[in-house]
Amino acid sequence: SAGLDSAYGLALDLITRKIYWSDYGTNTIQRANTDGTSIERLVTTGLQAPRGIALDVTGGKMYWTDRGTKKVQRASLDGSGVEDLIVANLVEPYGLAVNPGENTVYIADAGTGRILRADLDGTNVRDFIPVTGGPHPSFIELDLRARYIYWSDNRTNKIMRADLDGGNIREIIASGLAGPRGLALGR
Repeated sequence: SAGLDSAYGLALDLITRKIYWSDYGTNTIQRANTDGTSIERLVTTGLQAPRGIALDVTGGKMYWTDRGTKKVQRASLDGSGVEDLIVANLVEPYGLAVNPGENTVYIADAGTGRILRADLDGTNVRDFIPVTGGPHPSFIELDLRARYIYWSDNRTNKIMRADLDGGNIREIIASGLAGPRGLALGR
């Protein structure tokens, strides 16, 4: 499709019926209508290898990780006002998820095997799920109703889950997977 080279992250805005994606082939953040029409390039400069993308529709922001720049950034949903949120201590940021109700963003740093949590403005960065046994967390999903965080780990070939307070870490799928990357929960 026009405008699509190497899509990686994906996020949906079901209110405006838009699909957003990071494209590491063109180093852009793009969006289109959910039927594929009206493709727009929203962020076209400053990206080196964008990966995960998440939306805070109520707050009017999109968030993404960039493996090349080792940053977490955000912008308005139209791509304006790009801001650096987290620029230090990230090795290989991949997936991320936002919880606007609790003013938090969760970031999978595959390079260190950690999942971090920070405030939506990029402050108060802290370890959420620490390094244990050489993991490689790739993508994150939140189940806000049940209060769980899920992540795929493409080094251990597992799908993992923890409580939203970081406790009760457990394997959900521990065999039969080969390099899981994406992850989605039914709503």
